[in-house]
Amino acid sequence: MNKIIEMSENIFSQIRSDFDSLWEVKMRGNTLEIVTPYTSVTNEFVSVYLTHRDNGFVISDGGWVTKHLQEILLNDEWKGRGRYIDAYAKYYHVKTTDKNYTYFYKITDNISLLSAYVYDMVFFSNAVINMFYSEYMLLLQETMPERLFASKVKDILIAKIKQQKEFSISTNKTYKDVGFNAILKKQQSNHLWLGMYITGSTADRYRTTMFKAATGFGFVRDNEALSRFIHISAVIDENATGKDSAKGIKEIQRYMNKFKPQIYNFDEFKAIDNLNQLFSKVS
Repeated sequence: MNKIIEMSENIFSQIRSDFDSLWEVKMRGNTLEIVTPYTSVTNEFVSVYLTHRDNGFVISDGGWVTKHLQEILLNDEWKGRGRYIDAYAKYYHVKTTDKNYTYFYKITDNISLLSAYVYDMVFFSNAVINMFYSEYMLLLQETMPERLFASKVKDILIAKIKQQKEFSISTNKTYKDVGFNAILKKQQSNHLWLGMYITGSTADRYRTTMFKAATGFGFVRDNEALSRFIHISAVIDENATGKDSAKGIKEIQRYMNKFKPQIYNFDEFKAIDNLNQLFSKVS
């Protein structure tokens, strides 16, 4: 019989007596899930998973940390900050299964250390998630005006597409990866319209969105073969709070204008009657 199954009641009784407040235990095959009373900033009770291998008892996060990091930071952006995770892992003497941080774990052949290792795994998991989640919430607050502006422009496009069914939103991966905010295609045509939104709640964010637009337009114009079929536009948020204090904007704007995009402020874009206007010329 597997050691975890055989000793589950004794193990849990010991850990419960040490902590005096564990909530629940569940058997999952040959693994014991220990649901602790500790909650994360995501309002979940933290679980750790106990199993037995040839070299001892393994206490792991069951992939909980990586799952939440992937939800908080898309496209594996968090992996670029692995040094922070490594610092916490070093502090709590936690190991990882691979460079992708699939699982975090501790291992021991001493049953008397299990309670301490459960404690370490819980607080390691919480420390990592709390750090990234707090950063994520600050970023959400900072980027809220940008996301609202993008949502307003998107709503306008969708409303116009409903009236002009020959147009549709494109999911062209190449231009999505470059960072274009909106891509429109026209039926029975190989022409695309690519839109960039220039906005920002701070000077840095406003400058960043303008530079991103200029870089995207440059990417398109550098490919002469594609450039003939691509229409580029910038939609500017005239009410962006970061607009007036952003330094270096004129230089970036001059660079952006080299690629001859159509420039609209929000009201001008909203007033467009026919989406063909966006496809009216290739600069």
